[in-house]
Amino acid sequence: MAHHPAVAASSRCISELPQELHDKILDEVGPDFATLKNCSLVCRSWLPRSTTNLFAHARVCVLATEDDADSEVLQAVRAPGRLHDNVVALSLCRLSSEEWRVVQELPRLRKLTVYCCDQCPLRTDSPTPVPAPCPSTRNIEVLDVQCVPLDVLDWLLCMFDNIGSLRIPRITSRLTTPPTARRHAVRSVTLQGSGHAVFHYLADTLRSDALESLEIDVEGPYSPGDEHEPLADAFVRQVGRSIKSYHHIDRKPIYRTLDLPSLSGCAGLTSVTLSTGALNAVHFPSKHARVIECLGSLPPGVEHVKLVYTSHWNSAGELAEMVGQCGWGALGAALLQCARLARFEIGVVHIHRWPSCPRFEDDPALGEVIRQTLPKRLRDMVEFVCRDSHPACRDCISL
Repeated sequence: MAHHPAVAASSRCISELPQELHDKILDEVGPDFATLKNCSLVCRSWLPRSTTNLFAHARVCVLATEDDADSEVLQAVRAPGRLHDNVVALSLCRLSSEEWRVVQELPRLRKLTVYCCDQCPLRTDSPTPVPAPCPSTRNIEVLDVQCVPLDVLDWLLCMFDNIGSLRIPRITSRLTTPPTARRHAVRSVTLQGSGHAVFHYLADTLRSDALESLEIDVEGPYSPGDEHEPLADAFVRQVGRSIKSYHHIDRKPIYRTLDLPSLSGCAGLTSVTLSTGALNAVHFPSKHARVIECLGSLPPGVEHVKLVYTSHWNSAGELAEMVGQCGWGALGAALLQCARLARFEIGVVHIHRWPSCPRFEDDPALGEVIRQTLPKRLRDMVEFVCRDSHPACRDCISL
């Protein structure tokens, strides 16, 4: 059946466009799997880019089971073809020599997650499951290592020459073998509930000139005895002097000492975020003084500071009382030495985020109370936000 002349002319015009424009159009489709699948069937020239974008938003998972399906997945990933050539994100819940080879061979791998849990413990071939990797020139954007032995983290870091973001939630084990002698180039590190062995290991293996962003979330439990050892300050002194961004999260300071570092040695620091209940000067006077000391240590070049008070309350009256106990004036005065400060944010967040509890952002008068206690310079620039920057809640909304 003959095509309508208008349809034929339209198809001819599209086919005459440069391939770069076709690729740009397909890039704009985003993580719409149904549309990308349809695009891959339109014509031969659309197939490569559609396939690339399809796998850019997909994740291949291999569990720690003896299921034949997992072996088939590994075989499909390793076999030359579109899957092997386009896998961008890979999640592994086992790390035998076979999976190790897969990670080394994937040409477009940009995000690797290795994890274990009670239901799915990390499986390995032997006490030393993975051979020491050869010197690598590979880069990876995200390396997410969750609840695995510290030895496995050491092996994984050796696989990549440059790592964009290293996320380490809840590793509390110790090394059973000597760490590798290499210094690793990592731009961003996020530590969540990790034990002191992790801090000491990273301090000995990270390149201080490469680290630009550091986030420490001590909400998770430290291993026994760690609550008595200051970790953040020594860590920043050893490998954090080049950081440009620092984020410290400690929502429940009642359970431990407040381990805030001195940041005076971080000459290039431009952004600082503190999310803690220790902003309450009445409930935690010594820890509140430590927060002021930390803010007073900021270098003059800091341009952005965000303070998030985290607590729990049941009524609007309790919320107002707690906001008034935070000593905002003293906190603000500690920031006056930051000559380049251009953005100052304050948030008040319920640690449990119960929907029935009154919210700070619902009462503009509370923000006005805080504003009047601040030094005049900060009073004019302060912004109030109703969410913090924790990974669980990134939708920061200005009031």
